[in-house]
Amino acid sequence: MASGDYDGLGEETRDPQEHEVSVRVERVLVSTVLLHPEAARIGEVHVAPLSSAVRLGRAEPEFAPVPGGAGAPLADPFVSRRPIGLSRSGAGAVTLSRDGSSTRVEVDGVALEASMEIDAERMRDGVVVTLGSSTVLLVRETEAFGAPQPALGLVGESAAVRTLRREILRVAPAMLPVLLRGATGTGKELVARALHERGPNPDGPFVAANMAAIQPSLAASALFGHTKGAFTGADADREGLFARADGGTLFLDEIAEAPAEVQVMLLRVLETGTLEPVGGGASRRVDVRLVAATDADLARMTKDGSFRPALFHRLSGYEIHMPTLAERREDVGRLARHFMGARDDDEALLPAPVMARLARYDWPGNVRQLANVVGTLALFESNAAAAMLAKLDRVLDEPAPARASAPAAAKPSRAPQDFTDDEVFAAMKREGWRIERAAERLGISRPALYRRIEEHPELRIAKSLTRAELEAASREADGDLDRMSELLRVSKPGLRHQLKQHGLS
Repeated sequence: MASGDYDGLGEETRDPQEHEVSVRVERVLVSTVLLHPEAARIGEVHVAPLSSAVRLGRAEPEFAPVPGGAGAPLADPFVSRRPIGLSRSGAGAVTLSRDGSSTRVEVDGVALEASMEIDAERMRDGVVVTLGSSTVLLVRETEAFGAPQPALGLVGESAAVRTLRREILRVAPAMLPVLLRGATGTGKELVARALHERGPNPDGPFVAANMAAIQPSLAASALFGHTKGAFTGADADREGLFARADGGTLFLDEIAEAPAEVQVMLLRVLETGTLEPVGGGASRRVDVRLVAATDADLARMTKDGSFRPALFHRLSGYEIHMPTLAERREDVGRLARHFMGARDDDEALLPAPVMARLARYDWPGNVRQLANVVGTLALFESNAAAAMLAKLDRVLDEPAPARASAPAAAKPSRAPQDFTDDEVFAAMKREGWRIERAAERLGISRPALYRRIEEHPELRIAKSLTRAELEAASREADGDLDRMSELLRVSKPGLRHQLKQHGLS
């Protein structure tokens, strides 16, 4: 049984309670290929210093595989040889400029006309850039790539996944209990299996069970076994999950669902390394690495008495955060390719509008939900973009709160004129006065929302602001851009653009 000491912890594994020296992490601008005419190129990246300008076109820059290898330009014939430009525009923002390129470009679903400024928050979250009809990129400010890592059964090379791999490699050699915290569908069992395969007993058994799927009255027997006659129906001695996992790893998902009496028995096994089957009988020593998982707030449950504090502290000898798919959107292309079973010589997996939509979505069901949706899309012909998008509109239900740069959309069941002025105002205010986000929330097109704003008694478009209005708002807000945005009821990017147009800082 896991003893709790840290014998054998090397350079990659250390006591999580130790004070770790703060290390400055280099930040870079990473453009990741989500979709390309050649499936083999999905996942390739271009990395640039934050201070440098980037030009995205057919012949430049070069994109290379992760964790390294020879790079090559996109070479997409539907992308212009004249690239669009990305340049730093202050305060962490990035400006995308068409620069005379003839390529059709969309940024988070919005057509790029002359130029567009993306604020620092959206750059950290990542923006989806569609080039032409068959190339989609995710451009993001993120941490620099470090040394190559083993895959550990995980698909993706986002910063969130690389951090997850480092955590697995750090704790796997120690026979510590590990608690995986995170939302449903994030791949907890994959991580548990990776911990097992990199642990001290990789040749031992790996046993997985979901506590929520075990009838509470039978949970103790399922975990610890029982003797003949222990209860009605117990017509023979039977081993439990701990005995089956002896010499290996036991993964218990939904650990918060464990009944109170089972929590007591779990704590005893963790502390003593011995178990007693239900109904009595001889105690048995077991050597099991326990990995538990939950999306519940165990700390809160310990306070309201529904989860034993001692068990919580024992289980959380080392905690690993499971990133959501919204935190690792640059992996969407790789994951889609993986779930569709694409070969290197396959052509583009999906139409560009479909891949862009997948990358912008928040995925409340995370990787599991993406796998289900991609499996559905695989039934369509590869050129059926309209049909796929229509299917996505029906399948992707977005009631959950949205990330900063891609709000949850309402179902498009109402015409633009059916929304009241108050509903339009509320959507605009909730989305920081950003027209594209509010339009997506309402489920209407941007042009339709523009028309509603022009008719609205309390809303306006940023480009209608006069210099006098900007100066007055600046004085009242003491130059604070957030306060000016609220006062004028326009988005911060739109406000910044108008300030520049009028020569105001």
